[in-house]
Amino acid sequence: FDLVVLVDAARATRLARLVGDRGLAESEASAMIAAQMPSELKRAASDVVIDNDGPRDALGAQVDALWRTLVARADAVGANATAAGASRERRSSAEHVA
Repeated sequence: FDLVVLVDAARATRLARLVGDRGLAESEASAMIAAQMPSELKRAASDVVIDNDGPRDALGAQVDALWRTLVARADAVGANATAAGASRERRSSAEHVA
């Protein structure tokens, strides 16, 4: 992968959402969380961590900002590749003329 992005929330937030939003019993929600890889390990393996402890619109703003950054990075890589290709073509053309 070029980039690993993790959207993470504190255990208490995840527990509250599983119980409140999905209607799970607290024991069931706790068991689901316990079965997952610990956040510390996921965070250590991630290039970017998006905090999801806040409201949904805050998450959306973070995702939008990351997307803009990734698009800009891809555009820069594409521009560099295009410039490098054009430079190689100029050198090749000059070698054929000589």
